[in-house]
Amino acid sequence: MDASAVVELRRARRHRRLQKLDVSEALYRGYLTAIAVGIGIWALSNLPADRRLGLRQVAAVVQHGPELVGALVAAVVALSIRSGARGGPLLLEAPDIQHVLLAPVPRGRALRVPALQRVRAAVLGWTAVGAVAGLLAAKRLPGSAVEWLATGAAAGALTGAAAVGAALVVSGRRIRPGWASLAALALAGWAVADALLGVQSSPFSLVGRIALYPVAGGVRAWLVAVPILALVGLGIASAGGVSLEAAMRRASLVGQLRFALTVRDLRTVVVLARLLAEERPRRRPLVRLKPGSGQLVAVWKRDWQGLLRWPVSRFVRVLVLGAVAGAALRGVWAGTTPLLAVAGVALWLMAMDADVGLAGEADHSDRTRTVPVDEGTLLLRHLPAGVAAVALAAAVGGFAGAQVGGWSLRAVALGAVVLVPAAIAAVAAAAVSTLRSVYGSGSLLAFSPESTGLGLVIREGLPPAIAMTGVVTVWAAHHFARHPSEELSVAVSWFWLPLTVTVFVTLWISHRGIR
Repeated sequence: MDASAVVELRRARRHRRLQKLDVSEALYRGYLTAIAVGIGIWALSNLPADRRLGLRQVAAVVQHGPELVGALVAAVVALSIRSGARGGPLLLEAPDIQHVLLAPVPRGRALRVPALQRVRAAVLGWTAVGAVAGLLAAKRLPGSAVEWLATGAAAGALTGAAAVGAALVVSGRRIRPGWASLAALALAGWAVADALLGVQSSPFSLVGRIALYPVAGGVRAWLVAVPILALVGLGIASAGGVSLEAAMRRASLVGQLRFALTVRDLRTVVVLARLLAEERPRRRPLVRLKPGSGQLVAVWKRDWQGLLRWPVSRFVRVLVLGAVAGAALRGVWAGTTPLLAVAGVALWLMAMDADVGLAGEADHSDRTRTVPVDEGTLLLRHLPAGVAAVALAAAVGGFAGAQVGGWSLRAVALGAVVLVPAAIAAVAAAAVSTLRSVYGSGSLLAFSPESTGLGLVIREGLPPAIAMTGVVTVWAAHHFARHPSEELSVAVSWFWLPLTVTVFVTLWISHRGIR
């Protein structure tokens, strides 16, 4: 078998796949996705009507912005390096592994096309993310929207290229997970040191300078594209060294993951993602708790035993998400309303990790019916532990993230006030996502066949929207307080929104026991 035979096999498989593809269904899904994303971007960028930054605020962005953006880029690259140590980033199919990679054909030549496709997908995806970020930045920073779109897209493309290139090198060179984790930690630490010291010594800080080029300038920053492109070339050249065992395991899990996404089973997606990341719980908890005597105490301690079995990577991920939520809320308090979506999604993802008790009960719903407690009541008893865990992680990580704009006692006080409502709303959103995957959500949103598409959009966007209600109080404190001394009272007056939503979610969960 030679390289031309491999090309013919892939061409024939693509032809058969296209024959089975329902073009109208694919267009319909793309149509719904485009509408939902377009409406979301338009609403976030236009409805709030945020004011442009003043000269002093723009100077602060120029001084600290590139390093902070660089820290985010470094985090993306670090995660990609860890993925490469586990067999990523290539998504090979089982027939390719069994018949093509085991055939007498150079693996580098056989994997060149999949590697190029993976690079293209990563670069295009991150280019879109950067363009959206540039569009939102143009609403508050000086410069034309075209400039921000172009520089945001360029920074996104460089981020995607650096991430996929690093993952391909680690995977192709078969660098051990321990060494890969050390490299990822070193790169992330380098970028964080730049942010703390206010210098731009890492290439990630230069990517951040490109992202803020309309206000930060710096033509030399564009030279960072040269080592990134060289890294991508080295990654493509190293693709042939991928481990077949890791590729086969990844192919099996990714196939199941795609099916779970097709049927929108979010709970299964979370479980498979943890398996893909090789996140295994500890055999023994960090602290062994004594069994509880009452029903409420027993459920509480059981949930905390599950939380204390987390691997280190999950602790780190939750704290990082807390830092992201804290930094985003600091930006909302400073007047950048679109960051509400970032904070809401970060808290929702934190709660998806922290809600281990409820998720375990949902995974074994047959066992739930064997205990002398109403099913809905038992599910509700798992929520307090999740709220406490999210509040604790958000307090630790959020305090660190909120220092992005500098120390402020008012910001700390406002964060302490909204901490509990934000944790309650996030856990409610996670509960909806988890239980809906197991019990379903009914057909309340499908009033007619024509409304099915709208129902699907609302169904997928409902959990993040619920999580956002917990942090909308920060936005209200900024926009409706006439004086800084009134911010806390305004935030408290908006607690009715997350609490009302949580009541409805609680009623929906309790209904699980009387189905």
